[in-house]
Amino acid sequence: MGRFETNDAGEEVADPDGAGSTFNDHIPAIRRTVERIRDDLEAERPDIVIRIHTPPIDETGMITDRVFGLIDTAELAIMDVSANSPSVMYELAMLHALGTPTIPVVLRKPAKGLKPPFYLKDTYLAEVTKFDDETLYSTLNSKVRAALSGGGLGSDPAMNPMTGYYGLPLVDISASTGLATGYFHNFIQHIIKQNGGPFSVLGDEIEKLVILRPKQLSDAVSLKPDAEIRLLKEGFATSRVTRNGEEVFRDAEQTRKEMLIYRCGRFLFDAPSPLAGQQASPRYKRILKMALDAKGPFQDEAESLVDRFEQQMIEQFFATIRYMARTYPNVNPKRMEFLTLDEFVARLKA
Repeated sequence: MGRFETNDAGEEVADPDGAGSTFNDHIPAIRRTVERIRDDLEAERPDIVIRIHTPPIDETGMITDRVFGLIDTAELAIMDVSANSPSVMYELAMLHALGTPTIPVVLRKPAKGLKPPFYLKDTYLAEVTKFDDETLYSTLNSKVRAALSGGGLGSDPAMNPMTGYYGLPLVDISASTGLATGYFHNFIQHIIKQNGGPFSVLGDEIEKLVILRPKQLSDAVSLKPDAEIRLLKEGFATSRVTRNGEEVFRDAEQTRKEMLIYRCGRFLFDAPSPLAGQQASPRYKRILKMALDAKGPFQDEAESLVDRFEQQMIEQFFATIRYMARTYPNVNPKRMEFLTLDEFVARLKA
C-alpha cells in the first residue's frame, strides 16, 4: 500500500547533537521507529503493505539517480533536518515540488544553535527533544497514521510552501493545471454562467452540469460514448441542447461560438476527454515503466503504485476545476457536480 522513504543522502555529520547522540545516529533511530510503526499498522490492517527505503550516499556524497528514483515514487518521506544538511534540503525541495507527503523531523534545541529553515515553520514538522526510540515513536506514530489516513484540518503532510503558493504540486502544474484550465475556460465556464448560457435558456428544466469522473486515465477518451450507451441501456435517452432548433448551442463569448452540450433528463453532462493527455506526462511514463519492469513480489506493488498515481492525477485535475469555478467571474460553482458514471445513473434513478 505504501512506500516510506527516510533520508540518508548527503553529508555525514558525526558531531554531537547536544542531546546525547550524534547527528549520524538520527537516521538509524528514525528507521527503527518507522519499522515499529509499520509493524503496528500491518498487524492492525493485514491489507496494508509498507516498504521502507533509506537511500545511501555514494563515495562523493552526491545525490544519485537511485535516490531521485526513490524520491519520485515515495508516498511518504520522513526527513531529519536537524543538521541543516544542504543535500537533505535539496531532497526536501524535490519532495515539496512533487507534492509528496513529508514529515521533517528536527531536534528542538540542536547543537551549534542550529534552527529549522524558515520555510518549514508551517509544514508538518515533528519536533523532538532527543533522538531516542521512545521519543521518536511517541512523536511520529500519530503523524504517520494521520498521513496514511488523510488526517484532519492542519494535519496534511502534503502541504508545503510550494503547494500552498501554487495550489498544486509544482511538477503537476503544467499538466494538471494546463489541461484543466483549457477544459474549464473553453467549455465549463460557458455552461455554468450565473447569467446567460444553457441554464438561463432551459430554466428549471435542469439542475446541474455533471462532469463524469473516469476510473482511470485511459477511460477519459471513451467515457462520453460509453456513458451514452450505458444510459440508453438503463432507459435514459440523451440529446443535444440546442438553441433555435440548431444542432449546436451557440455562445458569443465562447472562442468558437458554438458548443456540443448533452442532456440526460434534468442534467447536462460531459466527460473530460482532455484528462487522457496526462498519460503523456514524463512522470507518469517513468512510473509506468517502473511497473512494467518490476518482477516477482514487487510487480503487484508497482502496479498498485501506478493505479494510485493515476487517481492522484485525476483528483488534481478536478481540484483545479473546483478552484477555477470558485474564482472565475460570472460563474456559479453550485451548478456543477462531479460523479462517476455509476453515481450518475443512480442520481437519474432517484
